[in-house]
Amino acid sequence: MIRPDKAKAGSALAVLVWMGGLLACGNAEAIYRPTPTAVAAGAYHSCVLWNTGGVSCWGNNYYSQLGNPNAGINSNTMWYVTGLQATVKQVVAGDWFTCALLTTGGVQCWGNNGYGELGVAPGGVYSTPVAVPGFGSSHPIVQLAAGGSHVCALDSTSHLYCWGSNVNLQLGYTPNGFTSQPQLVSLPATPVSITAGEAMSCAVTSSSFYAQFNQMYCWGNIGGGTQYWGDNNSTPTLINNNLANFYPVSISAGVDTVCAYGGYSLFGNGGGVTGCFGGNDYGQLGAGVAVYYDSYDLSPLSPHSGSTALSGVNVLATGPARNVNCANVPNKGLYCWGKNDYGQLGDYKNENVANTAQLIVSAPWSALSVAAGDRHTCAVLTYPNYGNYLYCWGYNQDGELGDGTYTERDWPVRIW
Repeated sequence: MIRPDKAKAGSALAVLVWMGGLLACGNAEAIYRPTPTAVAAGAYHSCVLWNTGGVSCWGNNYYSQLGNPNAGINSNTMWYVTGLQATVKQVVAGDWFTCALLTTGGVQCWGNNGYGELGVAPGGVYSTPVAVPGFGSSHPIVQLAAGGSHVCALDSTSHLYCWGSNVNLQLGYTPNGFTSQPQLVSLPATPVSITAGEAMSCAVTSSSFYAQFNQMYCWGNIGGGTQYWGDNNSTPTLINNNLANFYPVSISAGVDTVCAYGGYSLFGNGGGVTGCFGGNDYGQLGAGVAVYYDSYDLSPLSPHSGSTALSGVNVLATGPARNVNCANVPNKGLYCWGKNDYGQLGDYKNENVANTAQLIVSAPWSALSVAAGDRHTCAVLTYPNYGNYLYCWGYNQDGELGDGTYTERDWPVRIW
């Protein structure tokens, strides 16, 4: 990729976009330009969090998951979400819904509510963000994770709650079913980081001040790894790993694969050593092993070239519907691996799978946030001295790339 001042944004910038009181038109560089800070991806829609604390979404709008009241009408350009009660510090997306963590500690969600994933009585579609009862300044949430049809939230006292679909016991209790009431998840140690996949939930826990004592637990249905601890398991189960003395710091789950980065050192906050476990139908383990060879233990990533495991990672891709995994390595770039039938790896190849980590964007570019949907990927990329930019690639039939077209792209296309 070339330097950002040598590239122009996609045609999405040639339309009027209402940015929370700021109107941008034509070439947005000529007017005040909000900065993208993070992305989220549902099955076929995408959202961006701006430095102003606002949120914009685009793509599939069948259930008004864009915040657009015109349900069923997709958008290939950004729709600014209104009705949020405060500025936003995190945005997450499930298959057909979206949630925002507010700076007040509250949570608001919009889109499909078939399983109560919006935190209100199950049923209906909501184009305007609704508040999840019980969370706010008196009970603040500090981290959110969205699964396919469920949500998990970590509060300021390190209690973990989940709600929505429990068909696969991903809420951490029995019997299966669904509920809009946040359920307290019982873990053997204090959760410090959470993630949610299509029909599973996971947490990094710590029982000590030192990160080397961190452990990783998952529950629900992890697909490819089910032989390890059962198809649907409501009990958080410790995940083994093949990386001696490895401790997890951050985790991210997709359809049936979980990736984690952490480190080996006795003291410190990580080291960026990375591994994945679970299903491998599309090479999403990234370990260089044969497709369909699942792993029930955390195994190291293998780069496309070279014999050493990918390390130094500081960002992992999010998105519960994905069969693509991505990891950013400072001073090297953004790597992706897994399913690639619609160019969602962004490697210009549009091949079916890649079972090793492919370098997609090289340094000095670096990814601040990456999210992948069922067939597309978006990232906030930064370039030294030039700021942050939004790029998307892959499937685009519903406008999920936000470039003003419905054309598939197998390379990163600048949106903002």
